[in-house]
Amino acid sequence: FSAAFLDSVADYVDPGLPFISLSKGLELNTLRTMAQIIPQALRNPRQPFVALSGPSFALELMNKLPTAMVVASKDKKLANAVQQLLASNHLRISTSSDVTGVEIAGALKNVLAIAAGIVEGMNLGNNSMAALVSQGCSEIRWLATKVNYLY
Repeated sequence: FSAAFLDSVADYVDPGLPFISLSKGLELNTLRTMAQIIPQALRNPRQPFVALSGPSFALELMNKLPTAMVVASKDKKLANAVQQLLASNHLRISTSSDVTGVEIAGALKNVLAIAAGIVEGMNLGNNSMAALVSQGCSEIRWLATKVNYLY
């Protein structure tokens, strides 16, 4: 629904307004990321864009528990500005220029989290959990690398 909404407001959006995407996932049918959707829907290929990703839980962040996240942008100055804007005593923000990798990892980590819940629910133990997480992270990295070559 993001593409349709953004298309409907495109005439009202400042072309220099940075967008910080908190969305995790890929568009159904097209598998586009928000970094692809936003500039196209706004009809501005130069729309400033940052992806913010965890893993993190909003409740823990609200309770000021230690949390680490990453902001990714092809514009290093913009990534640094968002990092400074959001960082706090309990929130560490890293920066990256690998927007595709951060968006793919953000989407696929949810699949890995569901699988981890299944491993835990079936009482398969820490060895199974460690194997799942190690292999899952390797596969996410592999896919993100392959996707980066496509774009």
